[in-house]
Order: sequence, then C-alpha cells, then structure tokens
Amino acid sequence: MSEIIVKRIGPWRLTQEQILQLHCHYKAEYGDFVILFSLKDKTLFVNQSMPDDDIKRFLRILSYEGEAINDEGCEVEPDIDFLYKRYGDSTYFILMDAVHQLSEERLDRAAKEKAPMITKVIDTFHMDDDNSISFPEHLACYISDFARGKGWRTVHNKVDMGMQYVFYLGYLMGQGIISVDD
Repeated sequence: MSEIIVKRIGPWRLTQEQILQLHCHYKAEYGDFVILFSLKDKTLFVNQSMPDDDIKRFLRILSYEGEAINDEGCEVEPDIDFLYKRYGDSTYFILMDAVHQLSEERLDRAAKEKAPMITKVIDTFHMDDDNSISFPEHLACYISDFARGKGWRTVHNKVDMGMQYVFYLGYLMGQGIISVDD
C-alpha cells in the first residue's frame, strides 16, 4: 500500500466539501472534527490537537491488510477499541469507511493485475482445437436470469448475481457435482 499522508488541520480549515462530508455523510458535528480521509490523495486529515500516539493508531488500522478487521482477536482490535472509546461513533464510521475504501482499492488493484494473465490462459484454452468442453450457453443464460431475478447482491457489488451463479455453474461442473450432458 502506498504511504498515507497525514495533515493536521483545525476544524476552521476544513473545505466546504469536507464540512458537507462530515455533516451529511457521517452525521458528525463541525466542532467534533477528529479525522477525514481522502482516498484520491491518500491523505488522512486529523484534528491538529490529536496526540501523535493516536495518529499512529489510526495509521496502523488504515495500513492493516488482513481479512477480518472486525473480528475479535484481530491484531488492530485494541487500537480500534481505544479510538472508538476516545473519539466516538462518527470517528469510528469515518475510520471504517476509509478502511473499506482502501481495502476495495487493494482488491481492485490485485484483480486488475491478475486479469490479463488469466484471460491469456482462457484464450489459449478456448482456441485449442482439442478442447472437447462445450459451453452450455442456453443453460448459463437461464441460470443468470434466474439469479439476477432474486435481487440479491454480491459481496463487493462488482458483478451481478447472474455472473456469480454462472461462475458457480462452471465450478460445480468442473468438480463433477453438476453434469449438464444431455
């Protein structure tokens, strides 16, 4: 992860956009400004009166790349608990939103790096004349339509349920759990 820039500012130096974000999105009071995060600039804006040790705790949490940040026993759990007790709900929500944004960016970057290699393998397999697997296109279409009709969402909302169900179809066919030979 790239380095997060820390900027100490007083509440009176917040931009109009930051004030709106604080009030409207996080329901925090202007005078209670503790932190705000900008993913675009990788900048953590902190209240100028915040102790250095607290800033280090925020940075430890934002830099955490593990899977289960909200699980009991997570290595940054003591920092999260400490900051929640000291700064309250709105700061916790701002922090967790920043963690989510950074996690999404990290997952997106990793997927973007892997996709060209994987599609190259798929293309090679797809173009191979010895390939005896036929794609059940009609079945995949109906399964996709059925899954989209459920109105469910995927975990990260990057694809629709239809795509996820077609993935499951391929996986279960590959495992021999489902056979579509007719």
